[in-house]
This record gives sequence, C-alpha cells and structure tokens, in this order.
Amino acid sequence: MRAPIENKYLDEESYKTCVTNLTLKYLDILVIVKTKGCQDKFLLGKRNENLAKGMFWLAGGRSKQFIEYNQRASELVAEDFGVSLKSSNLIPIGYARLLWTTGAFTDKNGSRINADSDVSLFSVEIAPETVFKTGQCFSDVKLFDEDDACKQNEYVNYAIDCYNYHKRHGTPNPWLKEIDF
Repeated sequence: MRAPIENKYLDEESYKTCVTNLTLKYLDILVIVKTKGCQDKFLLGKRNENLAKGMFWLAGGRSKQFIEYNQRASELVAEDFGVSLKSSNLIPIGYARLLWTTGAFTDKNGSRINADSDVSLFSVEIAPETVFKTGQCFSDVKLFDEDDACKQNEYVNYAIDCYNYHKRHGTPNPWLKEIDF
C-alpha cells in the first residue's frame, strides 16, 4: 500500500476541498522487455487496489512535489516490479486522462479524492535477464506479447500505441486521450 496523502501546508478544510476537486497528476510506466528474438514483451501487474482492481496495469502512481518525473517514475518501477533502473533510461511517450465512473474514492485518512487523473506516460526497456517481482499494488506480474497486452484494457492498448508512436517518430504522442473506466 502506498503512503496516505499528507497535508503539511494547508488548513484542513482547504486541503479537503483540494483533494476532492482537483485532478491528480500520475506517472505510469510501460516496462518493455527486449527479447533475443526482437519481439517486445510488456510487463504488467494485476492490480489489487482500487481503482483498477483486478485489471492488468502499468507500473505507476502519484507524482510527488519537488521530485522530477523521471526520478519518481524510476522509484515507482522499483516499488511495483522490484526493478532498479536509471531515471535517465525513462522516455516520455504520451499523455492520458483517465475518467473513472466511480467518481471518487476515500483515502486512508477519510478524505474523498477525485478519481479522475492526468497521466504522463513513460516507457523503459529492460534486458530479458532482468529479475522482477510482484510489488505493493499487484497480486500477480506477467509478461505479455503485444497482442495479448493490448487486449487487457483500453489504457494499456493506448500506452503501447504511444510507445510505438515514439519508436516511429522519436517524439511523444502529441494527443491527449481521455479514457472512461
């Protein structure tokens, strides 16, 4: 479980208003295992926490103040899959806005949080001999070929599209996609 949101700077009423109404910034990382046969495999974890409970998902989580996105993304891959990597190996590949039909959820402190989230997508390629494990938010971790990974959900499919766009064009996918869950 990730640490609960901390309130260090605002009065409690203002803090509750913010977490209820603001869209949170998340970082999700598509981890690609480069195989000897040059076929990409995608490392996904089966979520054991809301909001995507039971779905295979990317490594990721909330951004943190004063920590560069690449550094935070590196930390999240280590937390979720047990893989240590250099933050400089992470490549921005796109953006998404996830709109959750559940609307909001309650954190461990009892504050209601707007569940909609803006996500910066990153990718990182790792060697086939890299050891990975099931992390904090996942009950299972698996390698998928591209076709099977894309079938998991619309968001994973979009992340792989962004990765392929980056491979072809050398830049992040410039379009923001809104995805309803």
